[in-house]
Amino acid sequence: MQNCPACQRRLISHISPRCNWCGHEIQDAAYQVEAEARRQAHAIEQAQHDAQSRQWFQNTVDAYAPSGFGGLGVNVPMGTMRRTHADIQQEVHMRLAAEAAIAAATQARLAQEAAYAKAEEERRAKELEEAKAADDRFRHLEL
Repeated sequence: MQNCPACQRRLISHISPRCNWCGHEIQDAAYQVEAEARRQAHAIEQAQHDAQSRQWFQNTVDAYAPSGFGGLGVNVPMGTMRRTHADIQQEVHMRLAAEAAIAAATQARLAQEAAYAKAEEERRAKELEEAKAADDRFRHLEL
């Protein structure tokens, strides 16, 4: 399909499922399949380009690394890369989850220590009662 069925203008991009001129959705199944295939191919090309860009950047950083680490010895200031809002939110959620896990573990440890302390107190009280009972058994023998 070369022309839009609604406005009869020539389709510019075969990636879009709609006419580039009037916005009418193209109902031709073959056109939609071709458009989906082109969108996927474009996404793959974009991912490859992004990977190549990241590799180029890493190679550039490595080239200017301190000389002891295989670089030229030029000092390149490296600040933090700008992060997206979603990345920041994900990091905040991960930190909150980690803090909640630490708090839960701390509460469990404190509860366990309290149970041990109570058991130790009961054991000491029982030993004291046994010692007192033993003293009372032999008290009548004192002169």
